[in-house]
Amino acid sequence: MKILVNHIVFRRTYQGLFLLLMIVIPNFALSLMTSYNSQTGLTFTNLESWGIIAINLIIFYLTYLWTKSEGLMTRFRLDLKDAKAIIWGFLTIFLMGVIGSNLMLLTHTTYHG
Repeated sequence: MKILVNHIVFRRTYQGLFLLLMIVIPNFALSLMTSYNSQTGLTFTNLESWGIIAINLIIFYLTYLWTKSEGLMTRFRLDLKDAKAIIWGFLTIFLMGVIGSNLMLLTHTTYHG
């Protein structure tokens, strides 16, 4: 088993599968909550919204710790330039949601979250 873990192809495959799981888990949790809410006809409560955000942050932090321990991130620093890019990304996502919901209102179609 030690030989398989130390072989570079198997190691990269293992790392890729782990990162894939870290992407799939929050999306699966979100789809479960969305399908439950659509079946019951309810909207997301504040607790559910904050729960999804908390799950994503925990998974992001665990992935960060794992990549540091695996040596995938050797020189990670968050500069002011990076923080500005992250803020602009969040603002863009928010504005696209506002524009999309306004277009849905103008065309009289139902909004599917």
